[in-house]
Amino acid sequence: MTTLQTPRLTLSPNTPADRDDFIALERDPQVMRFLNGGYPVDQADSDPNAPFLMPRGDDPYVWTARRTTTNAFVGWFCLWPDNPATAELGYRLRSADWG
Repeated sequence: MTTLQTPRLTLSPNTPADRDDFIALERDPQVMRFLNGGYPVDQADSDPNAPFLMPRGDDPYVWTARRTTTNAFVGWFCLWPDNPATAELGYRLRSADWG
């Protein structure tokens, strides 16, 4: 996967070093509101069959989003192929970075 960069964000392939940031997103009720009704999810309690992606840092098609200037974690984006012609877009952003 390629690293993508804009003046504001750098999207790079996710790594195990991103895992704690991903888990912090799942623990934020505001972030989880539209996924499971707002229930924080702990890693030990996460459902491997959840109807939404919960990346762990070694996932294909997932990019970690960080601020280009500070490297601060913003969230993640995913473009998951459904078939050769279409893909599903997924993302999760820290509530502090909404708007």
